[in-house]
Amino acid sequence: MLTQQEKDFLHYWEVNREKEGRFTYRLLHGLPQGIIFGAPIFICFLFRDWYKWLPFVSGEELLVVAIGVFCVVLFYSIFRQQYLWDRKEQQYKEISARAGAPGAQKPSGLNNDNE
Repeated sequence: MLTQQEKDFLHYWEVNREKEGRFTYRLLHGLPQGIIFGAPIFICFLFRDWYKWLPFVSGEELLVVAIGVFCVVLFYSIFRQQYLWDRKEQQYKEISARAGAPGAQKPSGLNNDNE
């Protein structure tokens, strides 16, 4: 027997699975968290007077740091959203397997058969 919350999640995921699986969705919805993750790194190099042991970074080196931070932001935002999508997909498979939905695959961790 499924709770109302699980039924709501099954309906939500059936409707939004494809939308949340697209690359542009992952990028745009993960970008704010990626910026929050990468901004302190870049700010550290912009205002380098606060820490006396930080070596001087010239303009060209600052460009390399900016490109590196941009790559970190993109990586974090895309893979964070991929992780969340995988987690929701796993939850969907577990709930649908418990519900006995036709065509639902039972996840390998839920196999309680002693075969």
